[in-house]
Amino acid sequence: AFYYNWINLFYPYNKQYLDEVSYLEKDAYVPNYEKAFSFLKANRTDPTLVFLYSVHTDHAGHKYKWMSPEYIRSIEEADVEIGRFIEKIKQEGLYKDTHFMFLTDHGGINYGHGGVSTDEMIVPWGITGPGIKKEFKITEPNNTVNTAAVILHLFKVKQPLSWTGEVIKSIFK
Repeated sequence: AFYYNWINLFYPYNKQYLDEVSYLEKDAYVPNYEKAFSFLKANRTDPTLVFLYSVHTDHAGHKYKWMSPEYIRSIEEADVEIGRFIEKIKQEGLYKDTHFMFLTDHGGINYGHGGVSTDEMIVPWGITGPGIKKEFKITEPNNTVNTAAVILHLFKVKQPLSWTGEVIKSIFK
């Protein structure tokens, strides 16, 4: 399932291969968390991948400046919704067998991004779930292209040879 609120994010994907797609306009994202939760409940016995994207944090960086109080507040708002989402998953009995990945595609400076500064290039990338080390910090180089490789590894799917991403083996117990 693919839940998003930035239209450009979906252009390269073929919707016929997804069971559910939900696009929300004008930075709305909270309804997609409820849709994602319903999708997880309905597919609880099947291997399931849910992608949840919230663009409002990026927009806050562009509008108010990266690391501004407004930008930080947008992250805090997303954090609250993620917490509610995870709590529902726990109450539904889906938590212990679920992996969660939290990441962003870029950082930012001033009102933009796209350069090669550390603040633009180094981004949060985290994972938790069964078989993942707790309180572990990745020390080797990591790249967002590794995300797909790790997901395939979790689903025990062979990675296509043309992919450049690598499985970060140090994250596993």
